[in-house]
Amino acid sequence: METAGPDVVGDADAHNAFVAAESVAAEDRHEALAMLGRGEEAQSAARQAYATELARPWHQALPDSDDAQRAATGAVARAQTRTAEPLLAVRLEQLRTQAHPEPVRPAAWSQRLPELAARPLDSEILEVIA
Repeated sequence: METAGPDVVGDADAHNAFVAAESVAAEDRHEALAMLGRGEEAQSAARQAYATELARPWHQALPDSDDAQRAATGAVARAQTRTAEPLLAVRLEQLRTQAHPEPVRPAAWSQRLPELAARPLDSEILEVIA
């Protein structure tokens, strides 16, 4: 029986780390959507979706039936997710911007030198010059 070399073990470790990172990212995304889905905007959309689903002609006769309630609950979940996804996208973009701000280009030397030349020299420099 042949043993696996260090490259194979390293590849397996890298693959396992990648799968674990994907899993954590998916869990974090799900939790963020759930949190944003509890916000006022998402709750308003959920209430509207619930009422709209129960107002459908095929649910009007028995709005308390299992089928009607299941459909309305599904509409609520879809409305919350549909509302939360753009909110999450905006928040992620804000975080990306904070993590990697646009580089600020310093003023050109031709603009900075007159300002620096106008500043008085400190005492140490004056002693060296004298």
